[in-house]
Formats: sequence, structure tokens, C-alpha cells
Amino acid sequence: MTGFPAWRLGLKQRGEIKKNYIADITIFNPEKVIDKATFKEPSSIF
Repeated sequence: MTGFPAWRLGLKQRGEIKKNYIADITIFNPEKVIDKATFKEPSSIF
């Protein structure tokens, strides 16, 4: 969830869990967090 955005924004040592990287960890409950995006509306969040 954070690797590509960090790379895209040019953030060094971010977005991955690696030695000497700044810790970026996303923890979520997949039963409560639901992706509502579709092919027609890929950025839909509602």
C-alpha cells in the first residue's frame, strides 16, 4: 500500500519494510476496510 506511492513521490528509504528504511506499516481489518472502486470508477471511495 505504501511502496508505489513512496516511489512515485521520490521518497527515499520509505514505503517498504527493509533494513535501514523508515518504517511504513499499514495495518487494517479486511472485514471492515472494503475497496469500493470499480473499473468504471477506479477512484471511488464512497
